[in-house]
Amino acid sequence: MIKTQSQREQAGAQALRKQIPQPEFMTAMRINCTLIATGDDFAKLLLTLAEAERTAEPAALKVSR
Repeated sequence: MIKTQSQREQAGAQALRKQIPQPEFMTAMRINCTLIATGDDFAKLLLTLAEAERTAEPAALKVSR
């Protein structure tokens, strides 16, 4: 079955969630979203990541099990 781009991305994200612990997964997704949003503007990417890490709530990265 041919999947749409969105379905492929969702399937890939689900596979990553199973393989990567939650805090690391969230960081990976932030980086992925930042790369998509900024294209190849590396300086803007670094500033965006630095801001995200500075303003991140540590509790938001914890997962209740």
